[in-house]
Amino acid sequence: MIIFLGDSFTWGQGLYSKKWIQEGKSIEYCNEHLPPTFSHENISYSDDEYRRKHHFPNLVAKHYDRSYYVKSKNGGSNGDIFDITRDIYSICNEEATNLVVVQFTEFLRDLNYKIENESIDLEKFIEEECKSQINSIYQSLKTNDVVNFIFFSWRSDIGNILKKDYNQYYVPLYYKNKEYVCFADMLKENSELELDGELGVTDGHLSELGHRVIADSIIKKVDTMNIDFKRPK
Repeated sequence: MIIFLGDSFTWGQGLYSKKWIQEGKSIEYCNEHLPPTFSHENISYSDDEYRRKHHFPNLVAKHYDRSYYVKSKNGGSNGDIFDITRDIYSICNEEATNLVVVQFTEFLRDLNYKIENESIDLEKFIEEECKSQINSIYQSLKTNDVVNFIFFSWRSDIGNILKKDYNQYYVPLYYKNKEYVCFADMLKENSELELDGELGVTDGHLSELGHRVIADSIIKKVDTMNIDFKRPK
């Protein structure tokens, strides 16, 4: 099994907007059915099937012909990811866990988007907080003897640290022969990788192409790791 941990990008928020539009629903309808107004865990079975078909965890798992796990709840924080890693084998038996893929999210979510002391060295504080959040997840995976795991990030603050200090586990993201340290930078330069750029809806999550690009980058990294994806005898 491949375990994917992240936030709404990993979950695949908004992918079904394309299905809705193909079915004749308007852009306005899509915009009116966005969180927090509409809970995306409450989409129909066929919409959820569409989401699961096109999000990058499925694309990676299908490539390696492995089952996979993504939590059913949309969204998440780095603290949520840490909590899951502490009991990682409640998801899958140790011997059956082939790979853990961690998508780091906005570090401020764990601080309720507040930095209490305004007199601090902000740049230093951000770096230390990001390092702490990364290290807690790294140490949790190591403590649980997870052999194969990889990291990538939404934001550059964590992405730069991953590239510098966790290069063995860092997933470079590639699009149009350019490497990106995080997918926020990639989306900023390539609007077709976002739902708003592809469809015109007010949703900055990954488009189908965006998920394909993330999946291809993960596969490129994993192929260098010589992982034995065990198959039933």
